[in-house]
Amino acid sequence: MGRTSLATFVLFSLLLAGCFGEPTADWGDDSGELQVTWDQNPETLVNVSSKLNGETTERELAAQGCDDTGEGLKAGTTGEVTQEVRVSGWLIASQHFASGSSEDNENIIPTSVLIGLDDFDTAKDKTFEDYDKFTVKDWSIPTSLSTMPKLDSSSLSHSKYGVIGLIPANDNLLEGFGALDNWHQPIEIKGYAINTYNPISVLSENEWSVKDNCRAITLAQVGIAMVVTEVNFENSAITLEGKGGSEWSKGDVPFIGTYLYLLLVMIGGGGGAFLLFTFSVGMERHGAKSTAKAMLTDAQIKMA
Repeated sequence: MGRTSLATFVLFSLLLAGCFGEPTADWGDDSGELQVTWDQNPETLVNVSSKLNGETTERELAAQGCDDTGEGLKAGTTGEVTQEVRVSGWLIASQHFASGSSEDNENIIPTSVLIGLDDFDTAKDKTFEDYDKFTVKDWSIPTSLSTMPKLDSSSLSHSKYGVIGLIPANDNLLEGFGALDNWHQPIEIKGYAINTYNPISVLSENEWSVKDNCRAITLAQVGIAMVVTEVNFENSAITLEGKGGSEWSKGDVPFIGTYLYLLLVMIGGGGGAFLLFTFSVGMERHGAKSTAKAMLTDAQIKMA
């Protein structure tokens, strides 16, 4: 029975492996957690408190977006911001910083993404093969990433990429960041640009270049971050309310869905356990018969 239980445990572990990804940061104000206090109004400052690396880091950040023209960033405190920033394209890789960053100014960033910049609808019509392939060498600081080949290499056929540090606007967004573990898919991130190193300073064109209804066209190689209010994928989304019909939830499985997947796991696991149990009992009986034949005469076996 011990072998049967072990085999069943291993079977379940393998089947459930796709449901769990790299751990994300926790929400709250206890040690090792992150909390954002904000009314989602770009005219008010975004208050972020982080204890991810064991020390308290607090920031008041100015949300930056666009006016009706959709071109050029402005600080929300000026009263001109009417549009959120959009960063879209192809999700190439992601990294969670559940234990924070060694860089104090970036200790408030729990997750970062590497994106090949494109219009969201254009990215939907492409595949992973349409983007250059990177090998991540080092990603110890949220907004700084070294790759092979280098991101700024002139040999890249798709030259515009961005590494963006993501700060969730609330706990629903933070929990939803687990969806970013599923790489190689079209993505659109909405929110407001921020400057973690100079919280009330407006970002320049060299850092964030936006147009086409406030969509990021180019981003600086390092230091890019934003407060996230929504993330859209091809067939699901992460929202502030967390109640959308296509809302992503932890444990989602593409195509068949969470519940059908778990049902198949239960059926497969139960059936496998039954077969292993039956096989084990049969082997034990066969062994007992062989031992008895070796030790007893036919008459003694019949009497037994």
